[in-house]
Amino acid sequence: AIEEAVDKVAQFVAQTSSEINISVDRDSGMRIVKVVDTETKEVLRQIPSEEVVAIAQALDKLQGLFLRDKA
Repeated sequence: AIEEAVDKVAQFVAQTSSEINISVDRDSGMRIVKVVDTETKEVLRQIPSEEVVAIAQALDKLQGLFLRDKA
């Protein structure tokens, strides 16, 4: 089902001047999907948003602090 959805998105993006970049955030391990304008290299859409990624990174750091305090 996920492969099918990715194929449909890729077909849609192929009709525009955009590309899809998929990466993994090193700090949080989250998968990040970006739709980028091929001409301007501007990020048109990011899933999850930068704010959500920042919150996940902050939570990971807090969890590490709590574990160190208990040790």
